[in-house]
Amino acid sequence: MGPPETSFVKINFDASFLEAIRCLQGIQMRLDLGFRKVEVEEDSINVIKKLQNQKEDMSMIRDYIEDARIESRDFEECMFRYVGRNANETAN
Repeated sequence: MGPPETSFVKINFDASFLEAIRCLQGIQMRLDLGFRKVEVEEDSINVIKKLQNQKEDMSMIRDYIEDARIESRDFEECMFRYVGRNANETAN
């Protein structure tokens, strides 16, 4: 993917970044609504693996992953589960 033509600005993004933000916002909303037991379904396997792994995340989305982990501790129970994009029609 070489450099862009001079009249264009090239913008690249990783979908995991947007998925991590969406996941964090969902967790925060459920806390605000007073839910105590939550199952977070996500169609990004990358985000789910990072949320389930207790090791320090060094990726570009680490701040969102860490915030989601911290927020999820406020629930009585919180599970992170991968579901394929087809199964996650509610979110899409």
